[in-house]
Amino acid sequence: MKLMQSRRSEPFDHDALDLLNGCALPGFKPVTCTRYHVAELIRWQCLQFDGEVDGEALNEIAEAGRRKFIVVD
Repeated sequence: MKLMQSRRSEPFDHDALDLLNGCALPGFKPVTCTRYHVAELIRWQCLQFDGEVDGEALNEIAEAGRRKFIVVD
């Protein structure tokens, strides 16, 4: 969350987003990613226009991430 918040005003990294695109879908295979990739996904999916985070979308990413993200640094 801290990484996502520090990048609020920067353009989205669409290459990072492409890696995790469709992560909540049943056919999505586990993928190796970094905290940066996950932060971009959270920023894209969860950050609302008022600057708050959508808890439901964040929970969806967390559920998918537990099974499908292999996070390395």
